Amino acid sequence: MNRKLLALAVLGTLSGAVAAQSSVTVYGVLDTYYTHDSGGNPAGAVSAIDGGFASLNGTRLGFKGREDLGNGLAALFTAEMGFGGDTGALDASGNGFGRQAFVGLQGSAGVVKLGRQYNPLFNGGVKYDPFLNGLEGAYSRVISLGAGKRLSNALVYATPANLGGFNAEAAFGFGEVPGSNAQGRVLALSVGYAAGPFSTSLIHNSANNVPLAGASMVTTRNTGLGASYRLGWGTLSALYQFNRNDAKLGALDNHDLLLGAALPFGASTVMVSYVRHKNHVVAHADTHQGALGYSYALSKRTTLYASYARIANQGAASIATPGTPGGVDKQFNTGINHAF
Repeated sequence: MNRKLLALAVLGTLSGAVAAQSSVTVYGVLDTYYTHDSGGNPAGAVSAIDGGFASLNGTRLGFKGREDLGNGLAALFTAEMGFGGDTGALDASGNGFGRQAFVGLQGSAGVVKLGRQYNPLFNGGVKYDPFLNGLEGAYSRVISLGAGKRLSNALVYATPANLGGFNAEAAFGFGEVPGSNAQGRVLALSVGYAAGPFSTSLIHNSANNVPLAGASMVTTRNTGLGASYRLGWGTLSALYQFNRNDAKLGALDNHDLLLGAALPFGASTVMVSYVRHKNHVVAHADTHQGALGYSYALSKRTTLYASYARIANQGAASIATPGTPGGVDKQFNTGINHAF
């Protein structure tokens, strides 16, 4: 009897030790705002309660976990779904866990992950947008995100964080087209360096489309360089990116420039940015965006915000003004963000 009790006690101790090596976290954000858009809709100005693209930090529900496997190796996973704070409907991807869904291994040599993940082109560039691709001033309204903000069917490797200030991330997105390893394939890379107040990143994305029958495959490439410098009163940032493809018809060749500043004081932060999209295929078809934003942290989890952006197109350009070449779009929003 004593032996049985001893065995049960030992098993209980071991099971407790195993459990202590694993962790699962449930987290999320609810973000909803009032928005007014003048010029972006040919039918006229529109006001709405929304919870989508122009939020401070998109509404989501996520699960993430980590298991210590010993010898410095750990397994990890993330499953994150996005939905509208205004309606509760799935986000624009339409997928149950469309924001992120991956599993991976992490060790002293870095981390390898498989699944739906952020594109290194986005990870390497978004840090230089003072709006962090949120609010009405989001840089991706004008600057291309290449194959997209996120990649499905992707293999991603990221270096450890302690490499003397250097970091790198590489992704391979499988096209998964029968009979072709090239169609739909995405290659992306980000190489960065940070030391003290200075940060810089070189980013690149190469994506092959899946052509229609009888058409040739087109490769689109996006390459950018970003930098920021943190001063006592705020952070100044810049991003330059050029985007090209090898299409015989519908050629793409444009250059984008972002200049921005984030100015924190107390619980408040002021954000300002200017973005220029220069079209080198069509003359006098450029786009300019100016944006101003403000956020106020009521607590560590709850933030109020407001933002305004103006997108002005020239000639045949119609970014944010579909059906209206040369149009001007003015957008304002104000909302509340709560993280849990």
